[in-house]
Order: sequence, then C-alpha cells, then structure tokens
Amino acid sequence: VLDGVYDELAESVDKNLGFLNSGFHTVNLKCKDSLDNWSSPAPYTFNVISPPVVSTDPATNILGKQADLNGTLSGLGGTGSAEVWFVWDTIPRADYQNYLSSNYNSRETKTIAGNFDFVATNLSPGMTYYFRAVAKNSAGTTQGAEKNFTTATLSVSLGVLPSSGHAPLGNVVMTAAVSGSGLADKTINYTFYCNRSDSGTNVTLDYAYKIDGILTNPYSTPGICDIAYALPGEYSAKVIVQRGDLEVEKRQTVTVTNNSPVLSWTEETNYAADGLHPEIGNLGASFVYRIKYTDQDNDAPNFVKVHIKKGGTEISGSPFNMNYVSGSYSGGAIYSYTKSGLDLGLDYTYYFEAQDVIGATATST
Repeated sequence: VLDGVYDELAESVDKNLGFLNSGFHTVNLKCKDSLDNWSSPAPYTFNVISPPVVSTDPATNILGKQADLNGTLSGLGGTGSAEVWFVWDTIPRADYQNYLSSNYNSRETKTIAGNFDFVATNLSPGMTYYFRAVAKNSAGTTQGAEKNFTTATLSVSLGVLPSSGHAPLGNVVMTAAVSGSGLADKTINYTFYCNRSDSGTNVTLDYAYKIDGILTNPYSTPGICDIAYALPGEYSAKVIVQRGDLEVEKRQTVTVTNNSPVLSWTEETNYAADGLHPEIGNLGASFVYRIKYTDQDNDAPNFVKVHIKKGGTEISGSPFNMNYVSGSYSGGAIYSYTKSGLDLGLDYTYYFEAQDVIGATATST
C-alpha cells in the first residue's frame, strides 16, 4: 500500500491513509490465503483534489489610469484546470467577495501552473488601489494576500514673459514646468498655443509650437507669438502636456495694450482754438489746416487726414492726407495741409481724423 503496508486477515479492509497531497495516487491491494499464498497486487488509482494555490504579486507598469495586476498560480489542486482573476478597490477588503463587483476582470482558465496578469484600466490618478489574485477549481476558491499600489499624477505650470505690454508684443517666451509622481522615467510631449481659451487637453493643429518625446523639464519656447500678439487684446496662452497616459493643461492671460492717439489744436498763433487759418478768404485764397497728433505709446500714425465739406458733402478729393511738420509722436507732432481753389461759399466745414500704425483711431475733432 502507498505510504505503508497493512496486513489484515479479513474479508474487507478499511484503512485511513492519512494526509495525502493533491494529485493522483495508486494503492496496490493484495491478499493471502490460509496457506500464506499471496495474490498478485491489484492496483487502484484515485485522485486527491484541493483548492488551487495562488499568490498576489506586486503591480507593475503603473501609470495614471492603468496598471498591470500580477499573480502566480502555484498549483491546480489536483484538477485539470483552475479559473483565475483579480479584484481591486480603493479601500482594503478582507475577502475577495467584498470587492466592488465592477472591479472584477473576466476569469481566465489555466491548465498549468504559472504567472498570470491583467491590465486594470479606467483608474483615477493619484489614487491608492488594493487588489488580490483569486483562483477557483472544483474543490474551492483561494485568494492571495492583498497588495496595493498608487497611480501616477501629473500637473503643469505655465509662465509667460512678458505677459503684458504694448502692441505689437514680441519675443514672448512660454515656460512649462511639469510636476507629479510616478512618471519620472516617461518622456514628455509639450504643445503650446498663443491663444486658446478652452480647458481641453486634446491637441489641435492650430498650435504655435510643439515638441515631443523629451525629458527636458522645465521647457521654454523661443519667441513664438509675435504675429498673434501684434494687435491689442487679451489672449490666453496655453500649454498641453502629455506624459505616460496622462494629459494636463494650463493657461495664462496675456494682455496686449495700445493707447489711442489724441488730436488737439496746435496752440500756435492763429491755431489756439481751431485748426484753420485764415477762416475767411477771397476766391483763390489758400487755407492752411493744422492739427497736433499725440500718441503716448510713441506710435507713428497710419494716417492723419482732414475732411473738408461744403453744404455737408465732402468736396472733391476729401479727405486729404496731411503732411508732417515737426514734433515727436509722444510729445505731439504737428501736421499740416494747404487747400486752395475753393468755390465761393459760406457753408464750408472741416474735421480731422487719425489712426496709429496699430489701428487705434483718434477721436475726431
């Protein structure tokens, strides 16, 4: 007999063979007669089964939204196969049956002992998860020890220099600084926008600058928004950072200003209270129009013009471009235009207009 020899003179034998490991065993039965003649051995084979042996191994390839769960099936328990799976949750659980049912993966049938794994997805960044490996055969279910892991995190800050100034605002440098946990060995994709105000992390093709697959952190762009910030306005600089399986974004307001020019009387002799001298003349007289253009940003004018009307209608050729005479734009530049050949009449009117090179219009006089 396996594990021992038992001699009995009886018509039946009933013996406890003690603890047997799972698997197939063979018992050889024989008997003898009163003359001490032994029969040939009669083998009897039977299978001892037990629950499978399973252990939980550390998680690997941990990212922000997914991780590889690992386990080892050390024995099938004497059966031909065993089902294996994982359970996980955000709080510790004493038994595999207490985990959220939504955090079970599909069972896998194993016919040989060995390692098994599963990629858990839809996880939350910066969260600690608890998990177990579980195995089941026809003799019962066993579970490995509970282990845990914490998913990665990602954040980014964005600096813009200069972040405000007079139009056109040039040589603007954006600097993105990436922080977080668990992704230090992963490369970074940077995507910069001069003006994108939404909170999305999808990369669109209207970006101003993009560089992928680098470890440089922080990263500063060259001056990339000279055209975008040429005109006055409020803009939203933006960076999208992708690292591992996470994407984050950050925005920074950029303010581009421009002061409108001002038109005023020149305060010269004969021009203290208006912009015309003489105000009365004979047929064929020359009339001189003068105005002061001032721009505190020292922007040159795109144009300075005088409109001359008779009876409320622009005369032929009006408005007329005026000529620079003297002075600085910031301190006040004087412009002049001389008009002769006017028809007789008492119903002439005039006014001035100007616009700086940025497009800001002065208040008409």
